[in-house]
Amino acid sequence: MSNERNEWARAFARQSASDFEIFQHLTAQPIFPSCHPLHYLQMACEKIAKAYRCRDESIPIADVQSSHIAFSKVVERIVMSPELRSRYIGKDAQLKEIKRYSRLFARDVERLAPAVDRDAAP
Repeated sequence: MSNERNEWARAFARQSASDFEIFQHLTAQPIFPSCHPLHYLQMACEKIAKAYRCRDESIPIADVQSSHIAFSKVVERIVMSPELRSRYIGKDAQLKEIKRYSRLFARDVERLAPAVDRDAAP
């Protein structure tokens, strides 16, 4: 991975960790409306996905930087990975449910971003 991509990946990962820390803080104190912690959850998931996607040099770095739909792509790679499949040998129904709920969760997290699915989920 190029030095520039590596720097972007580290920056996205650091910001993701910070966003997730704020998410945890806000959920620990339920005095805030749920939109606030959900906003930080969405940002943390998006940025950690961007950090991961920086490794794929076939994706232009500008596309990684500007896309709000990164998390579901990373989740898709995880749920289709040989490692996950190997952990659920003989547990096909359980693996199917994990895949289904993971995909739904990823899509719901992405839809928290105002720029994603604006018409269907304002």
